[in-house]
Amino acid sequence: MRSSARGIEVADGQVVTAAGCVEEFTPLDAIPEQPFDTRVRRDRGHLGGTASQVIDEPEVVGRLLELGRRAAEEHGGTVMIDVALDANRQRPVVVELDGLPNSGLYATDPWLLARTLMDAADRGY
Repeated sequence: MRSSARGIEVADGQVVTAAGCVEEFTPLDAIPEQPFDTRVRRDRGHLGGTASQVIDEPEVVGRLLELGRRAAEEHGGTVMIDVALDANRQRPVVVELDGLPNSGLYATDPWLLARTLMDAADRGY
């Protein structure tokens, strides 16, 4: 069981923008001038359960982003990395690594991502 999942968009091995996997959020819900949204949902409810409320968790997000940064630098390239806290041990884990077109985007800054991709060596396709 995982909690506080988030998607991290990476270009050329560098984290660009990230947001919690809050299904009803779109880039229109992004906080202006903030590439890393700190809102998360402990339980997504996507497997038939009840979704928990959205809460602001800057400390948890910081821990998840740090793992995302390490994974991005190690992997390189332009990808989307899903990370979460392992609910039993409360340690950040990588859930999956996908091509950028598979990103949910959620409340990320897609304009920042697009500007970054214009100059990227690896545009993710």
